Amino acid sequence: MSENRVNDVELVLLTVETGEAVCGKNTSMRRIAASLEEAGVRTRLESVGEHAPEEILARAHGGGVRGVHSFHAYKAGRAGRELAAALRVPHVVTMSGTDVHLDLMDPTRRGAVLSVLSTAAGVVVSNDGARERLLEAGVEGARIHLVPKGVPLPANGLGEIPELAADDFVFLLPGGWRPVKNNLFPLEPLAALAAEDSRVRLVYLGPVLDAGYRRGFEAVRARYPFARDAGVLPHERMAAAYRRADVVLNVSHDEGGANAVLEAMAAGRAVLASDIPGNRGFLPFDSADWNRSAGVLYATTGSTNTLSRAHSAEDFLAKARRLLQEPDTRRTLGTNARRRVIERHSPEHERAALLDVYRAAGVLGLPADPGA
Repeated sequence: MSENRVNDVELVLLTVETGEAVCGKNTSMRRIAASLEEAGVRTRLESVGEHAPEEILARAHGGGVRGVHSFHAYKAGRAGRELAAALRVPHVVTMSGTDVHLDLMDPTRRGAVLSVLSTAAGVVVSNDGARERLLEAGVEGARIHLVPKGVPLPANGLGEIPELAADDFVFLLPGGWRPVKNNLFPLEPLAALAAEDSRVRLVYLGPVLDAGYRRGFEAVRARYPFARDAGVLPHERMAAAYRRADVVLNVSHDEGGANAVLEAMAAGRAVLASDIPGNRGFLPFDSADWNRSAGVLYATTGSTNTLSRAHSAEDFLAKARRLLQEPDTRRTLGTNARRRVIERHSPEHERAALLDVYRAAGVLGLPADPGA
C-alpha cells in the first residue's frame, strides 16, 4: 500500500483500536485497503482508539476525501459519522458480528447503533442472517448491502505450530479469548476423545481480549494436558498454522462471519463449527452426506441472550470423533471448502462488491475495478 499524503486520500477506513493487530476487524480492514489500492482507490487507515477524532479530522480536512468507511457500527461508527459530517462526505458502515449479535440486542447500546445506521449512506453485512436482523430492527433495506468476505488463497506447503509431534492430531481453535467465542467449550468433549486416542491435541491461537475470561482456562488447564494456548502468531504465519491443523474449530455463540473460518477453508482444512447463522453462511453442511459439504456443523440451541446459547457436547464429540477417524472425509471437506472460497469469497469479488456499495452511497469518482 502506498504512503498517502492528505490530499491523496479518497477514502478513510476507520476502526477501533484493540491493541491487537491480528484481531478480525483490523485484519479485514488492512486486506480491504490493500485491495482497494490495487484498484486505484487511495485510502487511509485510522483508529479511533489511537487518534482522537479531531486529530483525524485535521489530517483529512482540505484533502480529496470522498467517503468514510467505519468497520464497526458501535465502536467506530459514531466517530465515523462525525468525521463524515464534518467533511460533508458519505458514511459507509460495516456491521461486525458484535454489532449484529450483541450490541444491537443490548438495550444500552441498541439506540447508538441504530442512530449511526440511520444516517449511513450504506450499511455492509457479510451474510443474509445479519441482513434479516437489520431489517427486523427497521433499517431501510435499500441501504443494506450484502458483501461476502474475501480471503486470499495461501501458498501451498506444510506448516508448523511449535511443540507438536509429527503424529499429533491437532484441533486448532483460532480466535481471541472472550466469552462470545466460547473458547472453553471444546475442553470437556475433547478430553473424552483424547482418552480414546492419545494423539489428540487442542491448540488455541489468538489474542487475549478478555483477561478475566482467559483466566478461566488457566484455572482448569492442568485437568486437560492435551490442550495448550500457543498465543498469537503474526497474520502472515497463520496459513501455515491452518495447514498443520487436522481440524479447525469455531465454537462461537454468535459470529458475523469469522475471518478464521474463511482462512481455514482457503487453506483446505476441514472445519467443525457451531450451527449459528454466521457459520452456516460459510459452511453449507449436509448431515446425510458429508462429502457434499464444505464443513461440519454441530448442534446448538438458540437463545435471545446469545451468550446463553446451548452447545451440544455430545454432538460435537461424535462429529470430532468421525473427523479423527476418517482422513478421506477430512480431505474431501477441505477440498470442498477451498473450492467454495474460490467461487464465492475471493478478494476480487469482495472489492467489486464494495466499489458498488461506494458508488450507490454517493462516494463519487472512484475508478472502475480492474479485476471486475
